[in-house]
Amino acid sequence: MMAIADHLVAGYDALRADIDPLLFLVRNKQLQIDGVARAEKFLLRVEHARIEAIQRQNEHEANSFLGLGMVVRALSSELSVYLLIKEDKPEEAWIKLIDAQEMIRAAGRAHPGFSNLSNKLTYLRELETALFPPQQFVSAGLIVHEQHCSICEVEYDKCDHIQGLAYMGRFCRVIFKKVTADHIAFVESPADRRCRVTSIAAPGGKRNRMTWVLESIREGDESNMTGIIAMTSPFSDEEAKSSE
Repeated sequence: MMAIADHLVAGYDALRADIDPLLFLVRNKQLQIDGVARAEKFLLRVEHARIEAIQRQNEHEANSFLGLGMVVRALSSELSVYLLIKEDKPEEAWIKLIDAQEMIRAAGRAHPGFSNLSNKLTYLRELETALFPPQQFVSAGLIVHEQHCSICEVEYDKCDHIQGLAYMGRFCRVIFKKVTADHIAFVESPADRRCRVTSIAAPGGKRNRMTWVLESIREGDESNMTGIIAMTSPFSDEEAKSSE
């Protein structure tokens, strides 16, 4: 983290000092809302610094700011988990928790200065069982006919970039151009823990696996007989934003 400007280091330390005490479900809701707003405001400063480093072609600093941005996003997402639970939005809270986990992993890939966050990742994984009921995960099998690199925009198997690693302040992503769905399987450890069964068939309707509420089904909607599967991109939205 030596490459990160001193004023951003001080700003991040102050942000952590303000938000860390709020990372509990019982904390005041308005204080948590204000904490998310402060994190998002600070993130704008970090993004500005990342873009400036890219313009100077200073890869070390650009990747440092990229990593710091991931940590700040993780902090904001973790705080949002508690807010969304209070707002009776557990499905969205789950997504924010997985976002936080992925941002911590991404920070370590962005710059080695953020490679010592394993304890934080372990804590975020423990929140899955502390705050939520057991989940049934799924994984999609895809046949990819064409894929391109987000960095150099050539076919991925013909370039030297590696998916998930940082290059000049941007993450390399593999962009699927032609994809055919092959199958869906139930798994214990999916690549994306947002991919899960959200409801199951039950007498009189469908039961939400998160809230256990019995929900009505529309007549003729056969998809409700087997439940609903929520699927998202295996590359997080927040990482995608930082690859642009």
